[in-house]
Amino acid sequence: MKEITPLSRARILVVEDETAYAEVIRELLTMRGYDVVATASSGAEAIQKAFSLKPDIVLMDMKLDGEMDGAEAAQEIHSFLDAPIVYVTGYADTDILQRAKVTEPFGYILKPFHERELIVVIEMALHNHRNKNKLRESEERNRIIVETSPDVICEIDASDGTLKSLNPAFEKITGWQCAEWIGKSFHGLVHAEDLPIIISILTKIILAKEPRLFKMRFVTKSGGCIVGEVVSMPQVKDGKVVSVFCFVRDISERKQILESLERSHRRLQSLFDNALDGIYFLDNDARIVEVNPSLCTLLGYTREELLGTSLWNILSFSNTKQKENKWAAFLSNGTLNGESTLLCKDQNIVSVECSSATNVLPGLHLMLVHNITERKRIEEELENQNEELQAAKNMSEKQAKLLEEQTKGLHEARDIAIEASRMKSEFVASMSHEIRTPLNGVIGMASLLMETPLSKDQQRYVETIKTGGDSLLNIINDILDFSKIEAGKLNFEVINFDLRSLVEETIDFFGEKARSKKLELLSIVYRNVPTALRGDPLRVRQILTNLIDNALKFTKQGEVILRATLESEDSK
Repeated sequence: MKEITPLSRARILVVEDETAYAEVIRELLTMRGYDVVATASSGAEAIQKAFSLKPDIVLMDMKLDGEMDGAEAAQEIHSFLDAPIVYVTGYADTDILQRAKVTEPFGYILKPFHERELIVVIEMALHNHRNKNKLRESEERNRIIVETSPDVICEIDASDGTLKSLNPAFEKITGWQCAEWIGKSFHGLVHAEDLPIIISILTKIILAKEPRLFKMRFVTKSGGCIVGEVVSMPQVKDGKVVSVFCFVRDISERKQILESLERSHRRLQSLFDNALDGIYFLDNDARIVEVNPSLCTLLGYTREELLGTSLWNILSFSNTKQKENKWAAFLSNGTLNGESTLLCKDQNIVSVECSSATNVLPGLHLMLVHNITERKRIEEELENQNEELQAAKNMSEKQAKLLEEQTKGLHEARDIAIEASRMKSEFVASMSHEIRTPLNGVIGMASLLMETPLSKDQQRYVETIKTGGDSLLNIINDILDFSKIEAGKLNFEVINFDLRSLVEETIDFFGEKARSKKLELLSIVYRNVPTALRGDPLRVRQILTNLIDNALKFTKQGEVILRATLESEDSK
């Protein structure tokens, strides 16, 4: 039979007047992963422990010794604790069961019972209790939404058009009390001119069983009128529309805003038409989509001649690349401000000061130009009087150029020094590699020699050779890694490796050294640590080797333990 696994570590209070039986239930539940917070042998004790411990579920014996039975205790517990109660009893007395029903238990189980039966009842009780709470919370959320909604929410009976429900927003918007209209036809709330249309719309909704969006006017209690935007949703039961839910939003203010915007538009149009400066609008392709009379006068074109033409037909740019760069900068930075020149219809050029704004409407860009031709003429006359200032400026530019050349020389010297450092690092790396090859041979031969019959002195000499070789090899490896870092050639592999095997091999490598110092060398890889990893096993082994070597070197007695624990874990 399939074993039932608890869905969660629920906290359980066991109420049983037979102490031995209570302990059996405790052990059984604990073995299955539950947390039995306490046991109680009487109704009073059960109430006290339920109040102080707040268990997730209560297993209640229906017949308890003392003045209070299980049903009475359960009823008292329900007054302060929202937790499911499951009755456990060896009696099926009708009177007891009837009284127990009043407490709305989440299950019954008769003694004796099987372990599986108990687990199933507990899990079903917890599941049903969670669902009951979720339903209660959902109903409360829906009630809050309806009651706090700024829009009117009402339900209309599909058979006779009477109002079945209204939310508080109805009173705020219309001035009527909900009680004045519940049970009455909605017809009295609809403006007389709109009523035939609304009745027709609702009829179509009921026949089609589909939602509709429409607008209508409502009559307020004060005799006024509001404009509402209505979303209607038919409620279908057994294939028939029984009612229609309507969500009504007051758009009277929005309508007033639209009318205000229309008035503002007319004012802006007047300003546009009568402005002294030239104004025009461009699309994303730099084509003119609207101009004012002042720009037409400035350039000598009619409005019809300018509409649809490219901006570059009136800007005096001859370089195509320059045009593209200037337009791209405008779209990117949002401005095309500053001075420019425009080409008139008679080929004369006028100087203008530009102001601009991108995307005043999506894909629509605003340009304003002010004629500064006369001001530019005066500026040119002043510029002719500043030749000495220009000469000084030219001298400064020459000095700046000389400084730039000197700076360039310093940069080149710096680059030479960096290259020399890099070559040094490559040389050290290369030499370290060449030294390591024969040194590995010496260490290997020393290891082989140690396995042959040797006198104690010879054994000590060979061990000294091997220990010194290992130390020197570690130093050379460190130098090689440092040189690779300086040369920018230190690479990390990303391959699959087994952490447990790597740790054990590293520990085995130091086994002889640990034994020689009479130290105990251990490794622990905890069960929650993933061992199938991706990375650079060589670098991991190098780190572990240095750590273990130092630990053995500075530990005089006792043990050295290498532990692998899980710090963090992600999807990678």
